[in-house]
Amino acid sequence: MVALFAYTLTYDQPVLLTVEYARDPVVTAYLLIFMLVGFFAYCTDITRLCWRFARICGRPWLRRGLRLTAVGAAFALLYSTNKIIYLIAYWSGYQPAGERQIAAVLVTIAALLMMVVLTMPAWGPIFTITRRWDDYRSYRQLEPLWRDLVAALPELELDPSLRRPLSAARDIDYALTRRVAEIRDGRLALRPYTDVKVTELAERFAGQAGLTADERRANVEAAHLACALRRHRAGLMAAVPQPADELHRPEGGYAGEIGWLAQVTTAYTRSPVVARTLAAAQDAPNPRVGDAPQ
Repeated sequence: MVALFAYTLTYDQPVLLTVEYARDPVVTAYLLIFMLVGFFAYCTDITRLCWRFARICGRPWLRRGLRLTAVGAAFALLYSTNKIIYLIAYWSGYQPAGERQIAAVLVTIAALLMMVVLTMPAWGPIFTITRRWDDYRSYRQLEPLWRDLVAALPELELDPSLRRPLSAARDIDYALTRRVAEIRDGRLALRPYTDVKVTELAERFAGQAGLTADERRANVEAAHLACALRRHRAGLMAAVPQPADELHRPEGGYAGEIGWLAQVTTAYTRSPVVARTLAAAQDAPNPRVGDAPQ
């Protein structure tokens, strides 16, 4: 492009490197390199990569920023397409008007979108204060169950700095995700201690309490965790472990998972059904960890 520009300086009549002078082969070559290499290749990569990584990005505002960056790059592709169409028209002997105005609109939209949305992950969360507060409240609500699981199984805790409320509040998405994952990992680690008879006891007590189906399911899960934690501390395995395929998998994706674990934690800390099940469960006959199967 530098060489082509320098060559145009040798002309007796000066030319501009715009589509109005596209009948000149040097100007055409300059513009084609600029459009095809500078815009098409570059903006196609931006569009493709931003849209691809937005699909797997976990942070909502970063995901939105990537997608809108891809839209901005698509407008830049339209800017290039507009230039090439006018180049073809001029070479065909036509002189259509409006190219500069169309190009100005397209390049302005592209530039503004790409400049603004690339900073979106920094300023976007300001507009989600309510959701962040809800996430922080869920994070705190899950603490009693999480605290007991981590006390029994310290290896679950990946990032101890999140125990500090300020550290968790700075990146509540990450903190809440870690807490949910560690509770679920704790549930899996306690599977050898979850006895199928706990389901029978908890179901009976929940029926006597007149609980709804969702409340009953949460109370049964909380009773399993409470009894399994006690068995783990005593080194007692379940005589008949609860089948893995009977674990509840809530609907609603990640939000549904948080809501379900909040229900379980509430039952774990407050429900009389869980307290009665814990008192009624008999751990003595169960084999100790390391004993041969009976």
